[in-house]
Amino acid sequence: MSRKGTKRVILLNADENFLCFIHWRKAIRQIYNGKMIAVKNSTKKLSEDLYIPLVVKMVKLIRTFYKSSVKYNRKNILIRDNFTCQYCGTKDGKMTVDHIIPRSRGGKNSFDNTICCCLSCNSIKANKLPSEAGMYLKNSNQPRKPTIMEFFLIKAKNMNIYDLLCDYGVY
Repeated sequence: MSRKGTKRVILLNADENFLCFIHWRKAIRQIYNGKMIAVKNSTKKLSEDLYIPLVVKMVKLIRTFYKSSVKYNRKNILIRDNFTCQYCGTKDGKMTVDHIIPRSRGGKNSFDNTICCCLSCNSIKANKLPSEAGMYLKNSNQPRKPTIMEFFLIKAKNMNIYDLLCDYGVY
């Protein structure tokens, strides 16, 4: 598990649909209070017979209205693009967000117009269109807004818990 994966626990509704990620301490408190049950535990022990949970399930069904879209922000752009420069394909170094159509030329702050980019490619492209700078996206698809489920699966793969979800039957 990644660094963040050790702190986060998958929370399932009583009908076993994914709800969210919660901190492992909150999960243990809720298990102790009888509001959740541990479905899958990690190998990390807190005490003789207490393990940090990986997946917990609500005892009672919670009616939810899912968000209709993923929030636009820098972090979510980097997650969507897997922290990979969309021009050169590198994962090394600090990543920034680049506007395909620069904001000074009328480009918008949106999932469709922004991509993950390394500092060197961003400075080469500067205030130009990619074609003017002689740069082209490695991924032939135009960037787009991910659905909630696509974004959840990307985060699960980044946290190295995708196989766990498949084993449990969540996905």
